[in-house]
Amino acid sequence: MHHPLILTHESVELAELFGILFGDGHVKAYPGHNYHISISGNSLNDKAYHEGKIRDLFHHLFSVTPKVYYKKNQNTLVTQIGSKLIFDFLISKGMCNGRKDNLVIPDWIRSSEIFFIAFIRGLFDTDGCITLRTRGQHTIKIALKNENIILEVNAFLASMGFFTCCSRTIRNDNR
Repeated sequence: MHHPLILTHESVELAELFGILFGDGHVKAYPGHNYHISISGNSLNDKAYHEGKIRDLFHHLFSVTPKVYYKKNQNTLVTQIGSKLIFDFLISKGMCNGRKDNLVIPDWIRSSEIFFIAFIRGLFDTDGCITLRTRGQHTIKIALKNENIILEVNAFLASMGFFTCCSRTIRNDNR
C-alpha cells in the first residue's frame, strides 16, 4: 500500500534535518532516476540516534520510514530514503545535490533564530563533540571541512553571546 507523502514547509524539524544532512548526510541523484537521501553513522555509537531521532524526523516530516542498514565489514550504519519527491523538496529548500563542497546555509534557516538553533543541533549531533577538562575549561566543538559553514555558525553563536573561536586543523580523511 502506498502512503501519501507529506511535504512540509520550513520548520524547526526541517532545519534540524538540514543540520544532520550537512553533517553526515548525502543527497544525490544518480543516473537512471535513482534518488538517495542518506545519513551515515557509527554502527555502535549512533544506532539509537539513527533508529530513533533520524527515523522519527523523516516520519514526522514526510510520513515515510527510512531504511536503516549496516555496511558489511565496516563499522558503519546508513539511514536511507530513495525518493524523487523528497529529493526535489530538499533541493528546493537549499540542499545541494552530490558533493558538499559548496554548501551554503539556506536563507530560510539563517533568517530565523529558532531555525538556526535547530540547524546547529542537527549539525552538532552528527559532527560535534564535547570535551570535559579537569580545570573546567570545557569545550564544545564542531569539526567540518566546509569553512563557510563553520564561519556562519561561529558568527551566529557569537551574536547569541557565546564565546567562540575557530581554528584550522588539517586532517587526512582515511576513508
